[in-house]
Amino acid sequence: MACKSAVAEDVITASGRDMLARPADELRARFAALKIVQFDDFVRADVLSRIVRHMLLMVRKYAVRIERPHLVTPGSMVDGRRFWRIDGGPFAESWHTDADRAAIREAFDASGLNAFAACLLAAAQPTFEAVVGRPLRYDRVFLLDYGEGDFIAPHGDTQTSGRILAQMPVTFNCRTAFRALRAGWMEPFYDDPGSLRLMGPGIWHDALPVPRLPGEGAPERVVVTVRLPYREE
Repeated sequence: MACKSAVAEDVITASGRDMLARPADELRARFAALKIVQFDDFVRADVLSRIVRHMLLMVRKYAVRIERPHLVTPGSMVDGRRFWRIDGGPFAESWHTDADRAAIREAFDASGLNAFAACLLAAAQPTFEAVVGRPLRYDRVFLLDYGEGDFIAPHGDTQTSGRILAQMPVTFNCRTAFRALRAGWMEPFYDDPGSLRLMGPGIWHDALPVPRLPGEGAPERVVVTVRLPYREE
């Protein structure tokens, strides 16, 4: 995966570039405590939104529906999730053929999504590594796509292998948030345009149901996710 542009301005905002130029000590301490850190006004929301709109026309037919009803027991209701995943790589709940996965990867290339991720990492990977305290390597990009009412209930991340997820939410006709456990409370991290969050394994979190805004069209929350496994030194 190569960056097709030589300028970080194509993917990272002025605020983001300023953030990259500063020491990462505070962010490193925050990540060590919470296993999550969010950069606000970091990536070019206009560019990423345009890429995602174009790409969804090509890949929506390959989306895999992930559904798990709530588990109701006397006095409690736990678990539950409902969303779509669009992923050109292997994952447990996929029934994609090799041809499907190849078509997704080709669409990610044609839309400019892979180039966007490459340019992001070319500029920001040293800071990401400083924040999480580990060298990282690029694996792939995939999408989590939430329609109206879609959600993930609070859960502890069962994925404990060594990897970081860099997530960039893109929203249409909705106001949404991700929550993570902080000092005993599930606290919101808003899906503001241009935000990017680094998530480590083992974090307790959820994705709130996607609401419809009055007078707007169908809501949709797309989380562009870059998978970054730990790289052995």
